[in-house]
Amino acid sequence: MTDAYAGRPLRVLLVEDNPADAELVLRQLKRGGFAVDSLLVDNEPRLRQALSDGRWDVVLCDWVMPGFSGLDALALVRSMNSDVPFIILSGTVGEEVAVEAMRAGAHDYVLKDRSHRLVPVIERELREAETRREGARLRDRLQQAAKEESIGRLAGGVAHDFNNILTAIIGYAELGARQVAQGSSLERCLHRIDAAARRGAGLTRQLLAFARHQPFEPRPVSLKEVLERSLDMLPVLLGPDVHIDATLLAERPARVDPHQVDQVLMNLAVNARDAMPTGGRLTLAIHDEGPGPHGDGSWVRMEVGDTGSGMSEEVIARLFEPFFTTKPVGKGTGLGLATIKAIIERHHGSIAVRSIPGKGSTFTVWWPAADAVEQPSRAYRTPMPLGSATGTVLVVEVDPLVRELGREVLESFGHTVLTAGDAAAALALADAQGPVDVLVTDLVLPDGSGAELAADLHRRTQRTVVLYTTGFASDRPDDESAFLPKPFSPAELSRRVADAVARARR
Repeated sequence: MTDAYAGRPLRVLLVEDNPADAELVLRQLKRGGFAVDSLLVDNEPRLRQALSDGRWDVVLCDWVMPGFSGLDALALVRSMNSDVPFIILSGTVGEEVAVEAMRAGAHDYVLKDRSHRLVPVIERELREAETRREGARLRDRLQQAAKEESIGRLAGGVAHDFNNILTAIIGYAELGARQVAQGSSLERCLHRIDAAARRGAGLTRQLLAFARHQPFEPRPVSLKEVLERSLDMLPVLLGPDVHIDATLLAERPARVDPHQVDQVLMNLAVNARDAMPTGGRLTLAIHDEGPGPHGDGSWVRMEVGDTGSGMSEEVIARLFEPFFTTKPVGKGTGLGLATIKAIIERHHGSIAVRSIPGKGSTFTVWWPAADAVEQPSRAYRTPMPLGSATGTVLVVEVDPLVRELGREVLESFGHTVLTAGDAAAALALADAQGPVDVLVTDLVLPDGSGAELAADLHRRTQRTVVLYTTGFASDRPDDESAFLPKPFSPAELSRRVADAVARARR
């Protein structure tokens, strides 16, 4: 016996009608170093019951038995457990019988008078069975990963369309608010429409974060506000049987990418939900923390706990390994916690877990603290750029509402605005009514890309400055100054175009 199998527990299902022969087989296995746990059966009903009751490492089967042949036993084993090694034991097995058995699914055969072969044959079959199982697990994980990638692409497409709709809602709410009496009930209604649309934009970002389609953009933010926004989505994700207790006490900002914090929280919440199949309680807490187990510096500590099944020390030791999962096949890829750890380490933070089997688990994440929060301005209170240089702006946008919004906003500041729904129409307009100072184009067009359109336009007019827009989080140019993500407000659009015109006129 090899060292890898010395003392290894071996669950043996022995199909044999002769107890004396069965005892000889078991002695051979014990002499070979296996810690044998065996069950002896000699007919179909008992074999069926044994296969239903337990998971066996190997089936050893006499080929010739009265009223129940080895071929019958093999067919039953294969119908109920396709992977367990099946080894024939027989006093005499002719070549034709052996070939028939192997074709039917037996893995090997050992003559009873050559029992010294049994241990090496079992060792080999155990190795090959593990290889088969690992291959099946890997295929299942790859299929699940491909399925999740498809869901991610679908989420990206939905988010793009939704961001176009939100751009129009935010834009026209802002334009309307500027045309009504300040402090009027109509202005308040328009501001609430704006706030609701921005909340929708936040949910879209959470969807993209959950689908891993957000770029890495750390900045000083209030972790408390990030998690408060996430609380809107958690009840939908967790279901009615999981209650949420939130204690958000941290006042110190953290330097994080808020979308990736969302992704970490959502993944931890899903794991907690899966650990509580009949319901339970999820706790979410954040606290300010000074130097701790992470050396110098200040931290914001986030904790996500559950009252679920908990984990053993052996599981915790492998928890963050890629592809490691305790979930059934098809229920997870084993990539969620590995991704979480990678995100946290990218932030120069850390993660720890404590768990008690049968009582639940708590994950603790330390995010690096920051000095101050970047205060986002309310778009409808931000003054638009007055007295800026004007120029010819070509707006290329597939969505007619967003295209018309761009025209109205930019014309109100004195720009000459050309609009098109695709690259071909845009180039025709540029040839007929150019030169173009600024090209505002979606990165994705029906007949090409915004980058291809920009290259064609630059061949006509070298001075044209390009401003790309998109609702796809993963599609963005290397030059951030040339990028305006959707949804954007009229104030943001007008400021960015004014800056671009100034650059074009230099």
